[in-house]
Amino acid sequence: MCEPTTILLATTAIAGAVQADRNASKQRKAYRKASRQKEKEINRSQSIKAQNEATRARNARAKIKARAAGSGASGLSISSLLNNADMQIGTDLATIEGNRELQIEGNDQQLQSNLNSVQGADWLGTGLQIAGGLYGDSKIGSKLPGGS
Repeated sequence: MCEPTTILLATTAIAGAVQADRNASKQRKAYRKASRQKEKEINRSQSIKAQNEATRARNARAKIKARAAGSGASGLSISSLLNNADMQIGTDLATIEGNRELQIEGNDQQLQSNLNSVQGADWLGTGLQIAGGLYGDSKIGSKLPGGS
């Protein structure tokens, strides 16, 4: 039969391991929540940048057309300027999207790093601790008169 100290040791070890698992689960949940929030911020920020860039491009096209109309210019030179403005907005939007993807990837890597750093219960250690307690009890019992 188990000694009361062994029972207490086993109960304490298991309770500690269960609590460690709960704490680790809470920490993982908090890391995931923070990561989702960061991703929303990245998307919102990059969306605002893209909208601002599109507005800037529309304004640039409008200025080109207004200046062309004011000077009486038309034809290929104006088309070339408008095409250049369109190309520039395309390049700028692609850069903004590329930056967004890189930031999301960095956020995902940070989340994985954080999740990897969470220490859960050491169930092997808990089992060894309990086994050590049982072994110790059996050694003490065998040294006592009438012990097995």
